Amino acid sequence: MELIYDQFNAFAASNSQYLMSGEELIITAGVGAFSSAAKPTISVDGTVIPITADGSATYKSTAGAPGLNSKRVRISFIKPDGETAIVEKIVNYTVGTPTGLVVSTDKTRVFYKGLDNPLSITGGGGAEKINASVEGTGATIKKAGPGQYIVNCTQLGSVLVNINDGKQTQKVSIPVKRVPNPLALVGESAGGNMAANVFRVQGGVVAELKDFIFEGIKFNVTSFIVIGTGKGFDEPEFREVVGNKFSGGAQDLVKRCQPGSTVTIGEIKVTEPGGGTRKLDQTITFILQ
Repeated sequence: MELIYDQFNAFAASNSQYLMSGEELIITAGVGAFSSAAKPTISVDGTVIPITADGSATYKSTAGAPGLNSKRVRISFIKPDGETAIVEKIVNYTVGTPTGLVVSTDKTRVFYKGLDNPLSITGGGGAEKINASVEGTGATIKKAGPGQYIVNCTQLGSVLVNINDGKQTQKVSIPVKRVPNPLALVGESAGGNMAANVFRVQGGVVAELKDFIFEGIKFNVTSFIVIGTGKGFDEPEFREVVGNKFSGGAQDLVKRCQPGSTVTIGEIKVTEPGGGTRKLDQTITFILQ
C-alpha cells in the first residue's frame, strides 16, 4: 500500500495560552496531510485520545492550579516508507487568578492522596478575612496558620477549593494524584549481580521513595514471593512471604543460594500513605556470583 502526503506536520495547540482557573482547556493535535493509512496515535500526559475521522484528536480538561502549566502531547504515525515517526510537543499555558486572591499549593501543582498537602491563600483583605472550603469525595481542609491550610484527600480525581475574602469568591480545581511507587530494594540494590555470601545475609525487602518532593514518606512491604533457580535448585522453588523479612521457608531458600543461583523477587505489595495497599510493578532479579 502506498501512502501519499504533501508534507509531514504533527501539530498540537491549545484553545488559549492564558486561562482562568476553572475554565476549559482544549488541546487539538494531529498530523497534517492526513491519510487513514498513517494510523496515528495521540496521547496527552500518557492518556490516549480517540482519533476523529480527519485524523485529529481533541483533549479537554479544566484549568486548575494558578501559574505556568504544561501538557505533553505525543503523536505517532506511519510514514510513507513504512517507518513509525514519533513527535512530542509541549503545550504550555498559564492559569491566572482574579486580582486580590492568590492560591498556591506551595510544593506542587497537585494534591497527593494520603498526604498533608500545604495550601497558601493570600487576599487583598488580609488572611483573617479569608474563608476556605473544599469540595470533593474524601477531601478535607484545616487551617494551619494565617493564610496557611492543610488539605487531605482520600480519593483520586480532583478537589475544588472555594475561597472567599468578603469581597470576591474564587474556585480553583486541583488534581489529586497518587504518590509515586517506591523502589523495592534488597541490601540497597534493585537487582543485578551480587556475591552469594552477601545475598545470604540480607534480611528482606524494603521499599524506598526516592527524589520525591515530600520527605519522609514511608512505604512498608507487606508481602512478596521469592523464587530460587539455577545452582542449588534441582527445579525452581518459590516461597510466599508475609511481611518484609526472609523468614521461615524463605530464609531456608536464601541460605541455599550459592554462586550460579538466580533469585527473583516479585508480587511485592506495600502499604501506601493514607491507608490501603498496592502491588508494585517491579520484579527484582539477582544473579549470584
